Amino acid sequence: LRRFSKQVNPKATLGEFYETKDTLNKYQADFKSIYGADRVEYKKSYNNYLILHNYATGIEKALKSLNKQKRSIEASRISDNAKENKIRLIEDKKIELALRFSAKKNQLGLGNLN
Repeated sequence: LRRFSKQVNPKATLGEFYETKDTLNKYQADFKSIYGADRVEYKKSYNNYLILHNYATGIEKALKSLNKQKRSIEASRISDNAKENKIRLIEDKKIELALRFSAKKNQLGLGNLN
């Protein structure tokens, strides 16, 4: 019996995250631009989008922090082998965050959002 491990394309995974985040930013901007009864109605209709936007904002902050760490490691004077290992760990964490976001998106019933 052969088992195939699913290979994740990191650029595609992160790219999809940022595309979805851009879409969610539009929902958030629309929400902030309306007031009164319309705002209440909008929140009822698009609550899961707004929840996912808040979640994505946290993920985006974590990704920025990881990118900062990566740049710091790349500029450091440690051995190339150590740099490579640390950068690989950071890249794995970035993919894990993007996959966690994707799982949350599916959990909220927004799997086809992009």
